[in-house]
Amino acid sequence: MPTRRRRVLGWVMIATGLLVALAAILLVVAWHRLVQVDFQPSAQDSRADTTFLVLGSDVTDGITEAIADELGREEEPGTARADIIMLVRVAADGAATAVSVPRDLLVLDDDGDPQRLAMLYTDGASTLARGVCRGLDVGVDHVVVANAQAVVDVVDALGGLDVDIPVALRDERSHIDLPAGRQTIDGMETLGLIRSRDTQYLVDGRWVPVGPAEGALHRASAALEVLGELRTQAARAPLTATAAAAWAGLPQVTIDEGLGPVDLVRLGADFPAGEVLATDPVGEDDSGMTLADGAADRLVELGFGPCRTS
Repeated sequence: MPTRRRRVLGWVMIATGLLVALAAILLVVAWHRLVQVDFQPSAQDSRADTTFLVLGSDVTDGITEAIADELGREEEPGTARADIIMLVRVAADGAATAVSVPRDLLVLDDDGDPQRLAMLYTDGASTLARGVCRGLDVGVDHVVVANAQAVVDVVDALGGLDVDIPVALRDERSHIDLPAGRQTIDGMETLGLIRSRDTQYLVDGRWVPVGPAEGALHRASAALEVLGELRTQAARAPLTATAAAAWAGLPQVTIDEGLGPVDLVRLGADFPAGEVLATDPVGEDDSGMTLADGAADRLVELGFGPCRTS
């Protein structure tokens, strides 16, 4: 090899090594930007697998005005509900299973009164985990909560999210209007997609609205698809881009104090396609939900373990 070519190759290797080292440093520093909270696990200690409660919060603290307008929140600052509720089980061998739980599922709160699962987050993640325990008999080891700002910042840092929209859809309330087909959407469009409940689909040239129950299921399903695609794109992106996304998003993510870097890597290493928990609408306007026949058995089939008995 000529001397000049060896010199150029050497500089390329050095530059590549520096970029990798810089990205690694950014990832380590980004980890310390996470917010940690106290959390009371509800899973049985004897199990070898790990169950994560993954939440998308609509808290307005620390987000931009544009995102606050998108959320449409009027409550006092600091209050929050869980817009997205997911259970992810990671087995000892690393295999993962995910279930998206409709936020309007009715469970018993700490006082024994029926309440929508999403509303339990107003009293914290531990309260919501206890609701999951009572309503689904699924124990939780760790909690990960991302707010709307995290979604927008991570998607934009990765250069957008590639999605396949089977039917054109729109939702004026969520500020989205997406044509059918494969496309790249930005962070705000991604947020609108996973929050859409008043969705309308273009069917035979007419915009057809969905009811409350269908809208809730759309949100639960969209959350699975978006998180799965985010994991795929982050895995194939250059390390520097992944580090930039982590740097942008992690300050808006909350984890329990017992969750370490290895646990978080296990959660994202093999994020599955997952499924939406089967529910039936209840109430005069179909705005609440109860478990459908066979839903509890399905959770057992997927390997989700029961709660602690005490």
